[in-house]
Amino acid sequence: MSRLIDHRLAALMVVAFVSTLGEFLVVALLPFYAERYGATPLEIGALVSAFALASMATAPLWGRLADRRGRRPALLLGLVVSAAGYMLFGLAQSLELLLLARLVHGVGGGTVPVVFAYIADSVTGERRAEGIGWVTAVTSSAAMIGPAVGGLAGQLHPAGAGAVAAAFSLAAAVFARFWLPESRHRGEGEQAEETRYSILGAVGRVAAQPLRPLNLLIWIYAAGQIGMAGMTAIIGLYLGRRFGVDESNIGLFFFYLGGLSIAFRVFVLGPAVRRFGEVRILRAGAVSFGIGLIAIPFATGLWTLGAAIFLVPLGTSLLFPCTTSQVSKRAPGSGVVGQVLGVQQAYGNGSKIAAPLVAGYMFQALSPEAPFVAIGAILIVAAAMSARLPAEPAG
Repeated sequence: MSRLIDHRLAALMVVAFVSTLGEFLVVALLPFYAERYGATPLEIGALVSAFALASMATAPLWGRLADRRGRRPALLLGLVVSAAGYMLFGLAQSLELLLLARLVHGVGGGTVPVVFAYIADSVTGERRAEGIGWVTAVTSSAAMIGPAVGGLAGQLHPAGAGAVAAAFSLAAAVFARFWLPESRHRGEGEQAEETRYSILGAVGRVAAQPLRPLNLLIWIYAAGQIGMAGMTAIIGLYLGRRFGVDESNIGLFFFYLGGLSIAFRVFVLGPAVRRFGEVRILRAGAVSFGIGLIAIPFATGLWTLGAAIFLVPLGTSLLFPCTTSQVSKRAPGSGVVGQVLGVQQAYGNGSKIAAPLVAGYMFQALSPEAPFVAIGAILIVAAAMSARLPAEPAG
């Protein structure tokens, strides 16, 4: 990578780390804040889903703004909107205001495709998935630290967590304003590409023509998000019933998961892609993720559980960066990369809304093991469908 690209990714990593730190600082405290105002478990679930719903609706629009006005302005605006959501969260005195805060935060959090579009601008070829892996490794580390910082801030003052999260988001915006260079440079003909590209039409085509290469990649990405969201929704309950895990030690599980995810993205992803290519690696990731989920119900002790779960972050660390990189490379034009990634994120957020509900229902109505097997099977099918993908574009 050139020095300029190194500088761009380093600056983007700082922005991503600080903004994600604020996000997970608040998410960890949301159930406790909601219970303070008498929320039921269903209402807490609605508050959690509100973020994904708002992000699903706005992600393609953020992508369009980034394509037309530049990546940096879109990121700056998203960070400021997120800060407003955090402040509202800290000041909320009712469930209605908490819901509004989550919706505002979801709008600001819809800028994920802008981050990926920035990487697509800055890194080409086989290095693109590696660049995505590095940035998402940074966000994973922030996700591990954020809940602890949020707990401390919440103990100092009832509005402390929201205020600290808002401060992090605004600090990221200031940093981006002065040190994050614009990556988007419009070329001739791109205005015509943007005019021809219809977001609603693209969303419909993904559903109506699922086997076209770009659309199939988006469905594979959505399958991966089904796996993550479904597992996250029920893993605490399952480990509690099967192994006696409770709120005092569940954090160790997520620390193990997050630590492995960071290591795989930093040390495994890049060499694997350079040797085997993105399509093969995303297929291997889906298989690993699926087998890991299916194996969890068959674990008889903590050691076998650890071995099964080991396959989960290995799978996600290979699947998500390679799929996103392929989506960006197969966009119908360089002028609509942000919008295509926005459509991908819309489908991903739809999975985040539906998967916890279905997994919870299966856990209760069928058996605690059923959702792991069902979601794992979905990922195996997604891996098999990836065989239909043609040769990789040069990117």
